[in-house]
Amino acid sequence: MGEFTIGAAWSEAIAFLQRNVTTLLVLVGGSVLLAAVIQTFVFGFSQTALQAQMQGAMTSGNMDAFMTTVLPSVAGAGLIGAIIQSTGQFAALRMGLSGDEDYASSITYGLTAAVVSTLFWILVVIVVAVVLGVIFAAFGVGAMFTGGERAAATGMVGILLLIMLLILPVALWLAVRLWVISPAMADARSANPLFGLSQSWQLTGAHQWSLLGYLILIVIGALVVFGILGGIAGVIGAALGETIGSLFVALVTGVPAGILGLAINAGVYRTLAPRNAGDVFA
Repeated sequence: MGEFTIGAAWSEAIAFLQRNVTTLLVLVGGSVLLAAVIQTFVFGFSQTALQAQMQGAMTSGNMDAFMTTVLPSVAGAGLIGAIIQSTGQFAALRMGLSGDEDYASSITYGLTAAVVSTLFWILVVIVVAVVLGVIFAAFGVGAMFTGGERAAATGMVGILLLIMLLILPVALWLAVRLWVISPAMADARSANPLFGLSQSWQLTGAHQWSLLGYLILIVIGALVVFGILGGIAGVIGAALGETIGSLFVALVTGVPAGILGLAINAGVYRTLAPRNAGDVFA
């Protein structure tokens, strides 16, 4: 296991970006734009329209219609978009980390890894949702036995506030421990998320607090930079119209964010993962 420092991780990220800029533009940038095109022209997905429909449903109290008519198409668009972008990311990591794969082979691997990983994380989300549902139900039923419906409502609110207080630090810690799942999978050409999870957990364990500091710095920097960039792109995109504007925003914000984020992930992995000295410039 390598020694982690923030400076080394950032240097590795910049080096990965410089060595693989064409690959990243083609695979990561291309997948972001392809996902945006499919979501816009095939599914008719529009962030502006979605917000308006959601606000209308909340105002009228008719959330059932929103859940049955709008949500399925949004979920479908999101699923397809996630698989396409994940394919590009896995393929780019495979080419960038191995240095001995062509586009066709990397994309084939990337698609397999993306589909398996997406299904795996959907299953994880379902299991977590069920567990949280059981917790909410248990607190609600217990409160009803001890104090009636008002106590049940109070108990539900209390557990919700507790979860909200705990979820941010837990989410940040989990993000650190699971940070290099994709690079670890791509480096080994594995499509097994459990392999990536095991490798990431092992690699990040000794440096989790330094990694947490690095992650917080990245989050703060991203909020500032992409907040400004997104605001400018949003104004210009609104002037271009709903369809062209959404593609413009994806180009201006989504592509740079995807490329830089992937390079940062690869930099962290390169810093943590053991390798031969000759591989550093591979």
